[in-house]
Amino acid sequence: MIAEVAAPPAGPRPKLTGDLVDCFCKRSLAMSSSVEQVASLAAAPGAIARYLAAGGLPTATICWHEYAELDWAGAGLTSL
Repeated sequence: MIAEVAAPPAGPRPKLTGDLVDCFCKRSLAMSSSVEQVASLAAAPGAIARYLAAGGLPTATICWHEYAELDWAGAGLTSL
């Protein structure tokens, strides 16, 4: 019983066909999310800063460790 609770069976998953990025973007937009594609990972902080500024949102951010080396400060964002 404990093993079943710790590792429940996977539920149904939709079949994904075609370009995965395109599929992700379409599904995100269908759920009223916003999507912006950037040319490189290094461009992500700037895109995030523009999104926050457009919404009048705070510029304090938290990110995963693997993205800590991106130039967040150069984009005008502060890390918590």
